[in-house]
Formats: sequence, C-alpha cells, structure tokens
Amino acid sequence: GTSSSQMVLLIAEGNTLFDRVYPPPALPIPEGLRDSVVAARRGVLEPPAARALESADVPHYYSPVGDVVTGQDGRVWVRVRRDQPPVKWLVLNRSGEVADTFNVVPTARLMDAGAGFVVIRHADDYDVHSLVVYRFASSQSR
Repeated sequence: GTSSSQMVLLIAEGNTLFDRVYPPPALPIPEGLRDSVVAARRGVLEPPAARALESADVPHYYSPVGDVVTGQDGRVWVRVRRDQPPVKWLVLNRSGEVADTFNVVPTARLMDAGAGFVVIRHADDYDVHSLVVYRFASSQSR
C-alpha cells in the first residue's frame, strides 16, 4: 500500500501543467473482495490470461481519486474517495496546490466549475435529476 499518490496534469498539447504528490486517504480494499473479483475474472478469461491474472499485483487500496473536473477558470477539482459522507473535492490551482475544498452530499455530482460558481447535478429519491448553480466568493487562487 501507499500513503501518497502522484497526480500529473497534462494539457491538450501534451505539456505537463503540474506534477505533484498528495497524501490521500488510504481506503483498503477488503481482502475477501479482492479475492472474489480475481476468482470471478479468472472464470471468464482464456487460460493464458487467467494464468497472468494469478501473478498480477492486485491493488490493496482503492484509487484515492474518484473523479476529476477541469474548471473553466483553470482550476482542477478532484473528488477524493472516502467511505463516509460528505463527498470531498479538492480544488487545485494552476500550480497543483490545494487552494480550497468543497463538500457535497453523496447524491450530488459536480458537472462544471469556474470563478465563483459550481454546477451540481442533484438526484432525488426517485432518481429525478436537477442542475443547480451555486455561486460563492472566489479567491481566484492560482
């Protein structure tokens, strides 16, 4: 397992915008779950692939990043994987530094962001979706 993760943000031209290491929360994958997933995959694979799976290094921790949204203002919003609500987003400036954090309920999904606003898709108990624009004072951290 690891206690940090590396994030590299590349722009469309292939240039590296930032390359940083963050200390994410380490959520372990239960050993029984790992074993059952490997067993299920082994059952549907051709024999050479099934043998390769046997020697594969199956992760012991979930990926610390659940989602990434690039904001219109150049900030990068990173959803941190957690096992308890609320859902936490890190707001990274153009240098990759954590400029802010943003928490939402588990039924909300960040769709867009920019200087002073976020667009969230909410789902109700009947899975009916609505878009809500939240406005806030922007620190414009870059």
